[in-house]
Amino acid sequence: MDTAITDRSAWRSADIDMDRQVHVLAPAHVAELDAVLEQVKRHPGGYLATDASTVRMPVLDAMLEDLHQEVREGAGFVLLRGLPVDRWTKDEVRAMAWTIATRFGRPVTQNARGQRVADVMDVIKGTASPRGYH
Repeated sequence: MDTAITDRSAWRSADIDMDRQVHVLAPAHVAELDAVLEQVKRHPGGYLATDASTVRMPVLDAMLEDLHQEVREGAGFVLLRGLPVDRWTKDEVRAMAWTIATRFGRPVTQNARGQRVADVMDVIKGTASPRGYH
């Protein structure tokens, strides 16, 4: 009996066509994010109180719906490039990451402190850590 898993979610790095997984935001997407950023910044509860029903992005939502399908039914991941992080503050980048993430599901806490958005960076410079991330 052959028990090989053959759907697209069962892959090895050599199997991945990164051209299919990498998606670059068009200028219209970035313009929409800039407009939404101002809306999110003015939200009374802050960006963590927003979701796909309170922040609409008609142009980008169509693309993100396709990417969500790829995450759910395809390889299980996508890489989104082109966020203008060089001109946004750290808080603005977090807000836009949150806004995009709400298109993929309901964000939940990421750690024991209850954070729903956490910065991940290498603070131990290559040393393995049992803590998951730092």
